[in-house]
Amino acid sequence: RLRWPQRPAAEERPSDPMALPEANTVKEYGAAIGRHARQHDWPAALCLLSEALGKALVPDTLAVNLAIGACAKAGRWACALHVLDSVSRSGQTLDVSTFSSAISACEKVERWAAALLLLERLAHLGLQPDRFTYRGAISACGKGLRWQQAMHLQRQGHARV
Repeated sequence: RLRWPQRPAAEERPSDPMALPEANTVKEYGAAIGRHARQHDWPAALCLLSEALGKALVPDTLAVNLAIGACAKAGRWACALHVLDSVSRSGQTLDVSTFSSAISACEKVERWAAALLLLERLAHLGLQPDRFTYRGAISACGKGLRWQQAMHLQRQGHARV
């Protein structure tokens, strides 16, 4: 089971400007998550997201997507999926971009089966995949040498997008 990164104890915190800020509102958490995600500091972004969710504060979709994207860039596909599931359970509305970011995380580490499951989950929620979603799933299948699935997705994507 995955564990969220935790905020360091006060005496262990660095005094640099990228230290985890104290946040109390959805807006403050969203800004802090976004700042750390843009710096590719996925552990800090996830720590802040975990804190927010623990306080029943759900950051906006953009902050969630940035956190998932930071995990994707770091090759942390399981963390990206954990974020998606945790945020989904909190009641946050997920959008196509959220799934595209998670699929991209799977694609980067050749987790084609997980990418396909995310594509199915997206459809189950009644969301329409876009070209980025298809591109990520097709690439994941290609990297996993699943040519038939990749070709099927390419045909399906051209028909829908």
